[in-house]
Amino acid sequence: AFNPSVAFYISYQSADGDAAILHPGAKLTTAGAGAPFEMSVENIENATNVTASTRYIVYMIGPDVPSRSSPTARNVRHYLAGNLTVSSQNSSVLARASLLSNSSAATNEYVAPAPSARTGSHRYVYLLYTQPPALNSKSFASLGFNSSARTRFNLTAFRSLAGLGPSIGGTFFEIDTDANSTSGGSTSGTGTG
Repeated sequence: AFNPSVAFYISYQSADGDAAILHPGAKLTTAGAGAPFEMSVENIENATNVTASTRYIVYMIGPDVPSRSSPTARNVRHYLAGNLTVSSQNSSVLARASLLSNSSAATNEYVAPAPSARTGSHRYVYLLYTQPPALNSKSFASLGFNSSARTRFNLTAFRSLAGLGPSIGGTFFEIDTDANSTSGGSTSGTGTG
């Protein structure tokens, strides 16, 4: 069961160009999910064993590939980053939330969802974890993690490999490809989640 201890926010650019907080379960278009604007947290002190120097891990997956009814390539990893810290700077979208900042390059930079047309509703899930201190000076690759294999991301194996406890925050959104579809256009291919 998912029982978040902190409020975790992702902000995207809305169609009118303004930044908007992603509310859990929001319906986005593929264009609307183009790139996250910022990540932020609230009530981080509610998480267990956190200090001012604690680092965090965030990933985003798409579990519905090629479709929710037949997820044969499930868990496409759209984003993975470690060594995130809570900044003293507040979110530009929600003033009471603190920005998460990354002191190093993401293991997997963000790849926007691109589900195939007419494959129904696709979920995209962000999860936030407290990073074990042993990883502060190591890369995921040093643990034997293959960062280039983005499909069929084994969440249980990754959490075990990285020594992660339960997630402390999360959010999700959906893209309905039937609503985004136009007449004409190809239905072939599996897209990227």
